[in-house]
Amino acid sequence: MRSRASTLDLPLVKLAEGDASMATWEWNAQTDELHWTSEPAEIYAKPLRELNSSAEWASIVHPDDLERLQSAVQSALLNGTGFRERFRVAGNHGDTLWILGYGKVVKTPSQSLKLVGMNLDVTDWVETLVASETRFTATF
Repeated sequence: MRSRASTLDLPLVKLAEGDASMATWEWNAQTDELHWTSEPAEIYAKPLRELNSSAEWASIVHPDDLERLQSAVQSALLNGTGFRERFRVAGNHGDTLWILGYGKVVKTPSQSLKLVGMNLDVTDWVETLVASETRFTATF
């Protein structure tokens, strides 16, 4: 018998079942080269081969989330730590996707700074959470 996961666990369940859209990446801060280290289904408004710099990536991030995301990345670079942010991007069907992005600063042997990380599509989870909050508000 399969147990039901809570709506908060939905991205993890989808990831475990192989249904999640996840992309891993590395970004060299000195050269502004963005490399995708996985080949997920093309979910973004642009193919991954065209998202090869921070400017290209920023072009699909929702304007209301861009400054916060850029600030988190800069803070991670400055402090040598990492970041975790939830933000929106343009999807390949004109839709908006919610992404949970993780990044961690690493130093290369040449001492240049790199961020390595992953983006997980959590759109279903966010939509489920919003619907649940709407039902709760309507009830009370």
